[in-house]
Amino acid sequence: MTIRTTLCALLVLFSFAAGRASATAFVVCNKGTVPVWAATAANETELLISHAWRVSGWYEIRKGACARLYDDTDPFYFAFSFTDSNGDWGAAYFEPERGDSVRLSKENLCVARGKFEYTRGGGDPNGPCKDGYFRFAGTLVFYPDSDTSRFTLNVDLSDKSRVDPVDLQSLTRADPGESRNVRPEPEPERTSNESPGFFDKLAEIAAKAATDTLKETVASAIEHAADSPAPAPPSPTPTASAPSPPAERELHAYLFGAEIMRQPFAGSPWIEVNGGTYVDVFYEVEGLATSDLFDAPTQRATDDGDVAAALATLNRGLASISGNRPARITSEGRLKYDFEIQGGALSRHWVNVEALSFARARSLTGLPGYTGFAIPCNGDNRCVISLDQDTAGRQSNQEILNEFHILFATEQDGRDVWAALQQLRNLYPAAPVVTAR
Repeated sequence: MTIRTTLCALLVLFSFAAGRASATAFVVCNKGTVPVWAATAANETELLISHAWRVSGWYEIRKGACARLYDDTDPFYFAFSFTDSNGDWGAAYFEPERGDSVRLSKENLCVARGKFEYTRGGGDPNGPCKDGYFRFAGTLVFYPDSDTSRFTLNVDLSDKSRVDPVDLQSLTRADPGESRNVRPEPEPERTSNESPGFFDKLAEIAAKAATDTLKETVASAIEHAADSPAPAPPSPTPTASAPSPPAERELHAYLFGAEIMRQPFAGSPWIEVNGGTYVDVFYEVEGLATSDLFDAPTQRATDDGDVAAALATLNRGLASISGNRPARITSEGRLKYDFEIQGGALSRHWVNVEALSFARARSLTGLPGYTGFAIPCNGDNRCVISLDQDTAGRQSNQEILNEFHILFATEQDGRDVWAALQQLRNLYPAAPVVTAR
């Protein structure tokens, strides 16, 4: 087996497709001129004998953007909403082509008007809607094809598109009934010609931001930040005896040097302070108060003697594989590791070393001429940013993984890599920072 063939095979190790090899990635691309929001229902098997459905929404798919909503082998339910030019909110309804993998569902999902998430047991996600929830018109179902690894659905809505009205029930209590892990906080009841409070607040946030949107893509922002780290965020300063910040304060963090913020109300998205653009759904941080993907505070300069020594040891071990590229680290402790997959294309990875659970690391085996380490994220959170980049700089296959893989050739190389990673973890011990202002 050639080095190139072997490195191509290693792509499987870096793909986050928990489950079976026949899983199909379901991707939605917004080809229209208006933002689209998605609600989803994915099957979660419990103890291999019973089923539960995780139902959640709403996730924004911006104009010109694509989002992977699902990656598995079981049927998947979803629905789209948008606000038309009349100011009415409702379903983006369309009839799939006959015989397509996407079909209309016989029943419609129970959803809330604002951000929501719940789990329902049973063979399908449908059931009676309790207070705070209502049936959403135009629910669709996707049936994966074991011969298809990626299915892309294009949604094309314009200013001339009109919503399918939704009959909003009284939203006084957010309890979908017969569900677990419920975290919805729906909006008060609205009439069809009123804008919901959730979107009112988003509009207020956007109005405060600069009118010029960022022209860089998410992938190029990652690349720029990794190669030329932006100034680091200030370290948090509250003392142990200081009171907790008021709940109404904004949350602030940094992501690859760009300052981001979100409002404290449930499910609010992160928005870039300079530019006013939403943080891409690729990062999967919408509505979260913390994330291992955020920047840690500045800890050590990259030219620090101890840091340079640790990187030299790490790269000595990595050099045993010709496809490996020299690893780098930022002053916040974000490690960058790339390897060539074929024809000069790179598989690229970023991770905060503090976010890795070294105590649960294991060896990768069964690779002819190669081996490596698989290091899980703390608490099995998703802490690794991954993407592929071809020789022309085009980037694809963006993923957020819950395990970091690093490759080398020999046992001695492994000892060097392990020692260096441990040293870097000790040099950059601080966790990502989120502050309230």
